[in-house]
Amino acid sequence: MRRIFGALVLAFGFGSLYACATHVAQRDVDRCRIGAADGNASYRPSRGAACTMVAQGLVEDGHMLEAMPFARRACEAGEGRGCVEYLSYAANFDGVPAEEISAARNVGESACTGGPLMPSGSELAPTICARLGELYLREPRIRDDAGRAYARS
Repeated sequence: MRRIFGALVLAFGFGSLYACATHVAQRDVDRCRIGAADGNASYRPSRGAACTMVAQGLVEDGHMLEAMPFARRACEAGEGRGCVEYLSYAANFDGVPAEEISAARNVGESACTGGPLMPSGSELAPTICARLGELYLREPRIRDDAGRAYARS
């Protein structure tokens, strides 16, 4: 019984975070999580753009760590602005878990080197590479990789 109650509290709390965030629209959360299958055919933004908007709104509301998965999804969807923000969040905010830093480095490498995650609008590639360089200077530091990413920026 206690386990079920705990799961309900966790599920309600997680869902209510987005409901309480003043800068996050539910339609953006739905588009980010589900994509065009969200049933809202009149809503134009792509999945990546919606993820970027959710991440930005959560950061504006002070929910930095909750914004990270949405920014990562934006980068994985090839949305350049979201990718720049994701790498910037991972490099510059305290309290980012080591697993998230590792994930950001992997996603950033792919985007910076022109891999499958290269965002549309390659004009952001130098910025993405620069943010990746910043991320490599965060603990655990990998100076050689930082230099390589900066050289591509």
